[in-house]
Amino acid sequence: MPRKLREVSKTSVYHVMIRGVNRQNIFEEESDYVKFLNILKDIQAANNFVVYAYCFMPNHLHMLIKDDSLSKTMQVLLGKYASFYNLKYDRTGYLFQDRFKSEAVENDSYFLTVLRYIHQNPVSAGLAQDVTSYRWSSMYEYMSKPFIVSASHTLKMFKNNISSFISFNKEKREVKSPHLKIKKEQKISDSNIQKFIKNELNISAGEIKSLDIEKLAKTLKQLSEKGASVRQLQRVTGISKSSVARFLGQGAGGSVPK
Repeated sequence: MPRKLREVSKTSVYHVMIRGVNRQNIFEEESDYVKFLNILKDIQAANNFVVYAYCFMPNHLHMLIKDDSLSKTMQVLLGKYASFYNLKYDRTGYLFQDRFKSEAVENDSYFLTVLRYIHQNPVSAGLAQDVTSYRWSSMYEYMSKPFIVSASHTLKMFKNNISSFISFNKEKREVKSPHLKIKKEQKISDSNIQKFIKNELNISAGEIKSLDIEKLAKTLKQLSEKGASVRQLQRVTGISKSSVARFLGQGAGGSVPK
């Protein structure tokens, strides 16, 4: 079946959504978020698109962007970041799930609805107490010095009153768009990882390295789907970070340090 054609925005403004393959993390540590921002900044300098808002979560991200060549921009951005991530974590295969998703933003009313939704993502997902406290969203730039965000366009809608802008982003409003549904971020504690391994395999977390490759890969993927990060699996099982990432990226194959 042919792919559905991407909706073209008359304003060239889009809400972009990107998720890790199998819902796996695409950011493992702070330096990964920084790298993604720097790649985006470099591409922005070359292609001159406008970023109005963004929020980077552990396994997905949202952006509000104005770009006449969106598909080309995303291809370069995701390709460069995936290459960086795969090299850093010694993995192969796809990092992102399918194509990126996008929806056209055709008027100021929906523009502000999407912008607020993006900024409220970490709060609604349980990763922050307040829209102003999450480091990897554009709220950080609106309240300090812009890095990739074009703040002037949005702030003009609030007569350049940053207090009014922040209050707006804190307002809880029901949205009906199917694209603006927030799912609670899945999390799993170290102790629950240990319990899962004990209940499913009848071994301790430290003994998991003795499993055959296929069973080990399957177990790590199950734990990843429950919300465990690469670093967390490394910490609990003693398997190197690069080996965990490799198993999550390509399943069976590779070796595990004993």
